[in-house]
Amino acid sequence: MNYDNWKLMCDRDEMRYAPNELTMQEVEKHLTNMGFIDINPDVCNTTHTINLGFECEGIYYYIANLCQDAYNDMSAKDLIDEADETETACCGSSYCADRRLCYHCNEHF
Repeated sequence: MNYDNWKLMCDRDEMRYAPNELTMQEVEKHLTNMGFIDINPDVCNTTHTINLGFECEGIYYYIANLCQDAYNDMSAKDLIDEADETETACCGSSYCADRRLCYHCNEHF
């Protein structure tokens, strides 16, 4: 038996030799295909999290510390539902939660 045949038969071949790391370009392409614009991903492969900002229908959404495993199974609606409500719909600045007033633009939403 030659080495190549033995190598293909061993359990070690089932493992990936290169790490399957998520890149910012992959996230941007995936979210663009979902219909989002102004996408700002920050992928951390050491903690396996994503900080993600995106715009949909004039509203800017932001998700902090999203688990990469959860991201892989999320639809566009799931991402919007997961979005942190500490960001505004107008410019991304923080806002007064009681009056829904943007501190930067002074606009209600």
